[in-house]
Amino acid sequence: MPLTPEQLTPEQRAREKIDGQLEACGWTVQDFRAMDIHAASGVAVREFPLKWKEGAEIKSGSADYLLYADGWAIGVVEAKPAGHTLEGVVVQSQRYAEGIDERVPARYRPLPFAFESTGEVTQFTNGLDPHPRSREVFAFHRPDELLSSFRNSYNPRIAVTVDMIATGTDVKPLECLLFMRNVNSAGYFEQMKGRGVRVIDRSDLQGVTPDAEDKTHFVIVDAVGVCERDKTVSPPLERKPSVSTKKLLQMAAMGMVDADLVSSLASRLARLGRRVDEAQAARIARKADGASLGALCGALVSSIDPELSHSRR
Repeated sequence: MPLTPEQLTPEQRAREKIDGQLEACGWTVQDFRAMDIHAASGVAVREFPLKWKEGAEIKSGSADYLLYADGWAIGVVEAKPAGHTLEGVVVQSQRYAEGIDERVPARYRPLPFAFESTGEVTQFTNGLDPHPRSREVFAFHRPDELLSSFRNSYNPRIAVTVDMIATGTDVKPLECLLFMRNVNSAGYFEQMKGRGVRVIDRSDLQGVTPDAEDKTHFVIVDAVGVCERDKTVSPPLERKPSVSTKKLLQMAAMGMVDADLVSSLASRLARLGRRVDEAQAARIARKADGASLGALCGALVSSIDPELSHSRR
């Protein structure tokens, strides 16, 4: 039985207000256990678990709301009860912005956007500003407004990745690829090089790099001899044998998607397809908009095939 307004704690009342304010600004509010970050352009996930470091100690907690836009984590909201001073809460929300798991998809780390709110007063910090500072705002920003901040920001001038640049990443002005680690997979290596071949017209290029004329080529800086080393052509489908299927599905729901995870899920679904009976197969098809386990497995494998991914762009 739902609680009456009088039975709610001050923080619960504040969160009800914040839920409504987020929804009014175009955010879809979800619980962590039922999250679907692709359900809408902007998704606010309640009680998202985080870990962060304080000195030599690792601490854990949860962000009141983690904000996703177009499937990317971009910010946090720290909720406080009405009347609570927001001075000092900025430090807490910034700690949460830094505590996001490295496997969660994010364009910037730490997350650049931080809100603190009581439902009556809301503060906002834009980490993309040259001199970020917390300031009071009348309402939460809409998802498209925060996304436009990425497009209009001068920084970063250098994009850094510690693994494969994810499928779907399209940085058209990119003119230089710097390899500082070896890549064993021939498919991944071709996909990485493919990031440099994106074409862009002169005016858009000059909007990013004012002194550029045209993008006629791109440069590979090979610091580790990756271009000279032999590559493997067909990696095994199962690449995370020590991770449970439940954990893989949870990671996918959180947006922690990489080629190894997708490939392992495809492997698990292929094995599962040999064990389900007709009633179970029919139930799966109903939940998957008519797709069979075999079709789901094939779609997953196709999504990480470099040649197919390039032909679809």
